[in-house]
Amino acid sequence: MKRILTLVLVLMLVLLVAVACKEPEAPHTHSATKTEQVNATCTASGVKAYWYCEGCTTYFSDEACTAKIDSIDAWKAADGKIAALGHTTLVEKTAAVAATCTTAGKTAVMGCERCDYTEGGAEVAALGHTALVEKTPAVAATCTTAGKTAVMGCERCDYTEGGAEVAALGHTALVEKSPAVAATCTTDGKTAVMGCERCDYTEGGVVQPAFGHSATKTAQVDATATTDGVKAYWSCPACNTHFSDEACTAEIEDLDAWKIGDGKIPATGTTPDPDQPGEGGGETPDPDQPGGEGGETPDPDLPAAGDDDIVNDEFAPAA
Repeated sequence: MKRILTLVLVLMLVLLVAVACKEPEAPHTHSATKTEQVNATCTASGVKAYWYCEGCTTYFSDEACTAKIDSIDAWKAADGKIAALGHTTLVEKTAAVAATCTTAGKTAVMGCERCDYTEGGAEVAALGHTALVEKTPAVAATCTTAGKTAVMGCERCDYTEGGAEVAALGHTALVEKSPAVAATCTTDGKTAVMGCERCDYTEGGVVQPAFGHSATKTAQVDATATTDGVKAYWSCPACNTHFSDEACTAEIEDLDAWKIGDGKIPATGTTPDPDQPGEGGGETPDPDQPGGEGGETPDPDLPAAGDDDIVNDEFAPAA
């Protein structure tokens, strides 16, 4: 053990003598190369400039090479680091595009004023139409004119639907609006007026002219000496009316009353003249002559003179 200690001491002594005898080295002058600063950006940190002396393999944070950097990696992450700047307040780069009922839109594109960072520009789905509201009311079809359905539209855009034509309805089966009026001998008539139940359309009502009297004459019955006669008169069977003239202008309201009134022809009924034979004067009637006190016997089938109760039907006034 003593031998080992002795050996160690001898070696140390030799080294000390060697160092003492060595000539001192000249002072070192740094010849450093600069690494330029890397500027920080909005999203990445930067690194300050630094210098490296190849002669002594040392890094420095100053050009005079007085601030030694013990560990370059540690220095870059700490004292030599330039923090990231972060984005500026974002400004609009592209304006928003509004979505419509049928086309998609986009949000505004916002961007940093320092770098090309942007955000936004996201698609906004098409909105679709609102519940449709009436833009133009429906027009009802009539019997003779076409109609239209209502025009319905979006409240957000100009989209519309509807407005389709509805065909004219045509008239309903015609019904009687006014009954027919029959023509008479003296008054016009009309055909029935037929009309649509939906509108005021009508047809018919055609005037049927009065057809005039078609009268049959009853001949005059002449008066005799003892019986009244009756004037001629005319009877229209169509209207059951009697007239005292052929033109059928003078109506007889009561035929029986007329026959004994205005239509009566009084019996001749002359007074016997005594100066005339057979009339109460003059010559005595010849019994051998007819009508005298002699002669032929009167025919019992002929009416006796002055018999007012027996009238030949052939001459009787018509009822």
